[in-house]
Amino acid sequence: PDIVIEGVVEGGITRMLWLYADVNTIPKVGPLRSARHDFVEIAEGLNAVFVHWGWSYVAEDAIISRKIDHINGLNGVYFYRDNSRNVDSEHKGYTNGESIATALKDKNINTQVGETYAVPFKFVKENAVRTPGGSACGKVSFAFSSSYKHDFRYNTANKIYYNYMNDDPMLEDGGRQMAVTNVILLYCPVASYDNTILMEMDLTGGSGLYVSNGASETITWKKGNTPTAPLKLYAADGTELQLNPGKSYIGFVPTAQSGSTVIA
Repeated sequence: PDIVIEGVVEGGITRMLWLYADVNTIPKVGPLRSARHDFVEIAEGLNAVFVHWGWSYVAEDAIISRKIDHINGLNGVYFYRDNSRNVDSEHKGYTNGESIATALKDKNINTQVGETYAVPFKFVKENAVRTPGGSACGKVSFAFSSSYKHDFRYNTANKIYYNYMNDDPMLEDGGRQMAVTNVILLYCPVASYDNTILMEMDLTGGSGLYVSNGASETITWKKGNTPTAPLKLYAADGTELQLNPGKSYIGFVPTAQSGSTVIA
């Protein structure tokens, strides 16, 4: 995906939100899982069409009450099960760009991005490279919970960071390892939602870390209290953060786990 967003949900596990700028670039994608309300709100702040397979009751209420454009795998029309996978059924749900494009047309979903959301993040020019102003960073390690730990390791030859989860390479279908130009960690309080097993991330704003081109720097971020408010990233001097062109990873890391972040 162009941008991967990851955050913690119930039981210390995570969900990922995959963002594509062009539906025609989406390959076979999955396994698609049930929606959680925090990820719905993040998608709203990007004016994105939310694609999912099922939902928690909180996410369902948010999607229906706020009339969010979405495509749900529960209808079975634009999705399929990959039964060649030797896993439980919830890990077999897939779709692709062609099916999503058909769903957008069938459902008459507006695909024009609103002016407020047209440029969600700032990037330096394509032929320019920006080096963050903090310490050198050949590897950044962090954790969402005791069982979900990542480290991104820098490859100086191609200037990208390769993703390892619990010390194992994070591989796509076909064996290619996930790698990105920008690693962005956003720290946020996480607590039980209304005394249920569901979790809720505080998406109003906070501190963070930006890693790219072999270096890191501290940043801040803000989304606010309105679901449709866009996510914004800021440099230490308060100006909007400028990212290097390329794939990006954004992790909403629980504040309680911020001490697990190690830059090497």
